[in-house]
Amino acid sequence: MKSNARHLTATLTIASFALVASLGCSQKEPEQAVHFNKGILNMSISKHWLLQRDSGKKAYYKHRTSPNTKLTFEDQTRNFGMPMTVQGVRSAIGSELNLRYGGVNARLGYGGNAVLSYQYSMKEGSKKMYTQNWVVAHPYGYGAIARAAITLKVPDGQQETPEFKALVETIDNQVGDAKMPEA
Repeated sequence: MKSNARHLTATLTIASFALVASLGCSQKEPEQAVHFNKGILNMSISKHWLLQRDSGKKAYYKHRTSPNTKLTFEDQTRNFGMPMTVQGVRSAIGSELNLRYGGVNARLGYGGNAVLSYQYSMKEGSKKMYTQNWVVAHPYGYGAIARAAITLKVPDGQQETPEFKALVETIDNQVGDAKMPEA
């Protein structure tokens, strides 16, 4: 009996790893470069993401093997009217997002940008959706802040799966490495 249980556990573990790899979460997966909105944000994502539409200010991707999983990039660049440091940008945007969503994590990414992340649940028509969100920002000119919002969206209930958690970790690392133009 124990032998069958071990075999079943090993089979489920292998199947889980295969699914994680198919979602593009493996570190060895081929990547594609994203140069969003004429280079306001430059980063890599898995080749498993298919560009659906790019309007300049917003780009929509759908996952090849999980069509209910969406990735969106939105340009939120704006002028604050006064020069800011990266730490000042992180603080200002963190305060704004905390007031709106609460529970915002803020850090400096390896790419030298302020990186803020938070989760949010919402309704889309009659469906409940779960989003993992990132805002990447950097000072850009006198008082301007280059800012991009990245949203990973799945139907509610899928956020607890190992596959989704691995996908969030992969994208979080890619967002942390993102590059933005300098002031």
